[in-house]
Formats: sequence, C-alpha cells, structure tokens
Amino acid sequence: MIKEIKYFALICSWIFYNYGIAQERIDAKLFINNELRELVIFKPSGNPPAGGYPLVFMLHGSNQSGPQFYNISGWKEVAEREKFIVVFPTALIYCTTEGVQTKWSHGNTFSILCPGDTLRDDIPFFYKMIDTISAIIPINANKIFASGFSSGGTMVPKLTIEMPGVFAAVGCGSGNLDERDIKPMNPKVPTWAIRGTHDHNFIDRLGRPCPFNDTAVAVNSNNLSNHLTSMGLSWNYSKDSNAYIIHYTFTDPLPGESKGYFRWSIFYGLEHEYFNGTNYLNQLPNPPIEAELFWEFFKSVSRISSTESKNEDSSLLIYPNPASDEINIRLSNTLDSPIQTLKVFNIMGQQIYNQQLPLTSPITLKKSMIGSGIFLLQITTVHQKINRRIIFE
Repeated sequence: MIKEIKYFALICSWIFYNYGIAQERIDAKLFINNELRELVIFKPSGNPPAGGYPLVFMLHGSNQSGPQFYNISGWKEVAEREKFIVVFPTALIYCTTEGVQTKWSHGNTFSILCPGDTLRDDIPFFYKMIDTISAIIPINANKIFASGFSSGGTMVPKLTIEMPGVFAAVGCGSGNLDERDIKPMNPKVPTWAIRGTHDHNFIDRLGRPCPFNDTAVAVNSNNLSNHLTSMGLSWNYSKDSNAYIIHYTFTDPLPGESKGYFRWSIFYGLEHEYFNGTNYLNQLPNPPIEAELFWEFFKSVSRISSTESKNEDSSLLIYPNPASDEINIRLSNTLDSPIQTLKVFNIMGQQIYNQQLPLTSPITLKKSMIGSGIFLLQITTVHQKINRRIIFE
C-alpha cells in the first residue's frame, strides 16, 4: 500500500505541476497484485477538451516495452496534434522457450513458459491504470481506446471481452484473438485488425507470403473465425482496396445477434512491423503511419457509436451523466420485461452496489452510495443485460 500511494503521488505531482502548460512525458509505476508495474503517460499541451481527454492505450509486442513504443510508435505525435492522452504500459517479464521476454497475458500466451514460471492476469492492471489516471486527469469515459502490436495486438481483443463497457474501439496490429480466449463480446466493440502479406507469422511453411487477394480470407480463416465468433458476426463482407491495401469489413450478425463492426485489412509488403512512417512504403511521398490510421478509425466509429447510443436512449435514459450528486435512471415502456437487478461495478470490476426487485422508474443513484469515479451500470431483465458507463464527479 505504501508503494502504491508513493507512485500515485508521483503521478499527481507531475501532472498538476505541469497541467495545461506543455506536453509532458510522465514515467510512473503502480503497485498491484504484489507486483510493481510500469507505464509511460503522454499528456498533450494545452487545456483539456470539453468532456475530457480521449484516452488511448498502446500495447507493445513481445520482448519490447512501453518506453520503446513511446519513442517509435508515432502515437505521441498524433496525440499532441489531436489532444488526447496516450498510455504506454510495459508487460511483465516471463521465461519462455524463446528466451526471457515481456508478454501480455490474460491466462494464455502463444509461448511455452519455462518450468516454474506462471502467467499473471493483466486485466487488473488496465483497470488500475484507468482508475488512477481518471482520478487525476479529466478523461472522457466514452472515448477510451486501445491499440496493440504482435503480443499487444493479441491482448487488445481480450481487453474488449474481459473489460465490458470500457473501450469504444480498438485496433490490432500483427496480432489476433487467441482461440483459447474466444468468449462473447458484449457490448460489441468496433475492431480493426491489420495484417502484412510478408509478416513472418503469416508466411506458410513453403515460404510463400499471404496472398494479396481474396484467397487471403480462406488462408487466414482460423484467425478470422476467432474474431467473428466472439462478435457474433457472419462471414459476409464488403470490400474496398487500392494498390497497397485490401479492406474486408464484416457487419452482418448471426441469427439472434446484434450488428457489430470488424474490419480486417491486408497491407501488401508489410512485414512484422508497427509502421510509423519510416519502416513501410518509404518510397511514397507520405508513407502511412499506423497510429494515424487507427486514430481516424477510432474517431469515425466513436461518431457511429454516439448515434447508436442516442437510439438506445429510447429504452434507457440516464441523466445527468456525468453527475455531481445523483443520477436518474428512467426505464421506458419499450423494455421487453420487468427489471430484475441493478448493479454497479467500479473500475476494478468489483461490485459495489446491488438493488433487487421491486424497481420503480425513475431509479435514483446517489454519489453518497457509490462514491466518485467511473462506474459500470448493469441492468438485468429476463431477456437481456444492459451495460452503461456512469460518472460521478
């Protein structure tokens, strides 16, 4: 606890001393589950935007680190221009048959561990980072995103499944959802996965690169199936392309499922790289930068999600949100069954409030019952479970 307070105070002192003055790199440490975790935070110059800063996590690959991707990913440059916060956490170190490496984990990894080493769950670390940063910097809870490379790209879809209601959109670079981690994604998070034709992870045993045509869908069917199964989407897709990229977009739901959004893209000639303007298509006047592409994707799907959320308000009204004292929850007559339970979870995933039947509308939640911060509100009926973010300032 002493260590945790110490490093929390360190973050506070850095941010409040420089708040609103200039862009800052903040090297911080958090003590969680008896381990010291490291992260780098980028804060752009100027004052926070209305509604709070968007927040992006950038997850490095195996045997890499947060500070390394702070320097090479291109995210801090985009964040300074667009005014959002970027967090570059570092994974834990494991002994594997490939050597001693940093790896992301939620109980699974593609690598084989050395005897005596055990995987730890990274999910509490992400909840703790969000909780800590949100307590110090105004964060827009509706605009939390994640991008990852390789091992980080594999971890990102796990975050959307294991941290429901937290992320607005995610982007995976050279990584895909592990088949051992397939679970229903609820709510469904717009996801963009990027692959390179010359990525060593996708070159076949004969040394042939991934086809730059529709055959790639069949060749990569196992990886695609993991994502589509988790999101409840069919194999129907729309397609657009240019000389260097083919995009396949999947939105059609399976029977009984709601619509989702999954984009899978093949980049011609791309190797196992998170491209930053210097390591892919350098012959072009303006080489692509992965951080810029993902940020534009995050912004576009956020606008779509905002529209969908407004449509959902016809069945569930939450106001005011954020709130300083109390939040009203009004249930319309369009709900398909009576409300059974109302639960509130904190950012660590711990249940802190539980109200049973009878529930009358409107329902009022008071800050004195729950405290301040970002929470997940969960309402359960006979046929559905509705999750919404709520904020007490």
